[in-house]
Amino acid sequence: MKMKCPFLEEVLVRYCKAYPTKKGIPSSSSDKFSLCLNEGYTKCPEYQRLAKPGKEKSKMKTQKVRGDPKFFPPNYWRICQPALCPACVYEPICVAASLTERKVSYIEGFMWLEDLYYHDKHMWVKVRKDGTARLGMDDFAQKLLGEVTSIDSPEQGIAIREGEYLLGIKCGEREARLRSPISSKIKRVNEKLIEKASLLNEDPYRQWILRIEPLNLQDSLDGLLFGDEAKAWLERDIDRLRYKIDSDIGVTVADGGALIQIVEKIDEKEWGNLIKDFLFV
Repeated sequence: MKMKCPFLEEVLVRYCKAYPTKKGIPSSSSDKFSLCLNEGYTKCPEYQRLAKPGKEKSKMKTQKVRGDPKFFPPNYWRICQPALCPACVYEPICVAASLTERKVSYIEGFMWLEDLYYHDKHMWVKVRKDGTARLGMDDFAQKLLGEVTSIDSPEQGIAIREGEYLLGIKCGEREARLRSPISSKIKRVNEKLIEKASLLNEDPYRQWILRIEPLNLQDSLDGLLFGDEAKAWLERDIDRLRYKIDSDIGVTVADGGALIQIVEKIDEKEWGNLIKDFLFV
């Protein structure tokens, strides 16, 4: 029978046959009376204490867990079971659940979406039905940059050629200058990011930076990476990044989460060299 309550966990119990008293195991015929296994689980006092389902979802706060891009309501991340998302009261506001819908996978701690086109300097492009596209930076880029504090974006309506200056990304006192991955006309700037640039660190795929109109869509897409080719490229860059940090800085990168901590500690020159190598065209 499918478990309904997201807090329910099934475990194997061992006991000694030599001991005179054994606790009985409920038969399957009694399962239908268990609150844990039907829609009545929300009436359970323990569930109500932890989940507080009566609380307005719009007012629920979330917390960031050890630098992980997934967010959970307070205390819930400790017992989160993604397989039970459909039964979870927090599912509508949970970023972890929405990532599943977006075909997200993790490559050595770096979040990657398989349905996007990628430029080899870690910017992504998503084509829209009207022929325009959204442009943003990937999880590798935002982790390498560190905490983004402001974005200098181009004005709406101007045309920018591939390789020309496109964005200025400030991370405290540090600044990275990024070039355009394709030739396009700027249709719209994401005002949410201009007001709060740190949203890029929370979810770089949901937070697009620019909406653009490629000057030649098919030629532009031919010059980008997609699918297995993009995944293999990201794996190579992760290996290359690990080698450079280990050899040039003397620190070992275990995964994407560890990179965030390293970026916070290295000096401006070391940071600048990494940005030029991996993000600058």
